[in-house]
Amino acid sequence: MKSSKWRWRKAGWAFVQPDASNCGGITGWLRVAAESARSGVPICSHGMQELHVSLVSGQAHGGWLEVHSFPIDRYTKQPLQLEQHLAMAPDAPGIGVEFDWERLQPFRLQLS
Repeated sequence: MKSSKWRWRKAGWAFVQPDASNCGGITGWLRVAAESARSGVPICSHGMQELHVSLVSGQAHGGWLEVHSFPIDRYTKQPLQLEQHLAMAPDAPGIGVEFDWERLQPFRLQLS
């Protein structure tokens, strides 16, 4: 069986875009990142910029950060930060997302 490095290059991929929300979470995303590094293919993001900014920034072969139009920044305490057109990963521990629960209050559902 051919190595995955050969398969990834044969596919002609310029980059890969795993999404931690549907590829096994952060662990799954990091597994794809490791395979893409071994294959020489840049790792980018697919949505969820508030989470993926830290994941992509932490990779030596990190590429583009996809930013979706969903207004999540309205509901977090620190929106995505840009400096000289580059997305900046937060330096807080954890996934780097802290929700503003007061702003989310109007959307709260009471479950019976």
